Amino acid sequence: QVIAVLNVRMNNDLIFSQAVAGDPAQVVTSANGAIFMVTGEPNQSFSVQIPTSGITMTTGSGAQANEKIIVNQFTSNYPAGTGTLKQGTATIQVGATRAALLGSQEGGDHSGNFSIIVSY
Repeated sequence: QVIAVLNVRMNNDLIFSQAVAGDPAQVVTSANGAIFMVTGEPNQSFSVQIPTSGITMTTGSGAQANEKIIVNQFTSNYPAGTGTLKQGTATIQVGATRAALLGSQEGGDHSGNFSIIVSY
């Protein structure tokens, strides 16, 4: 049997609120985090993998410690890592923790990338 292709589309980024140098770590729960829409074969089971290690958000050249912010402890609304494509769709939400900021943290927008893997 041939089943529908599995498609994943990001609808919302994982965004941390504004902060100032020296602020403590910030948690964004999966309910308020990035949103991925998954489409595929109706009622088919799928697995989702989120990052198990941290990523680094950077600003400027990203070469100095105060131009980097670690993001880790990723979570999702599928904590067991599996789900079902009810009516051929599912919404995966991903949250994470932004590390405490250095007292000398460089201002400006910091950005980074993470991936999720969704498969039948």
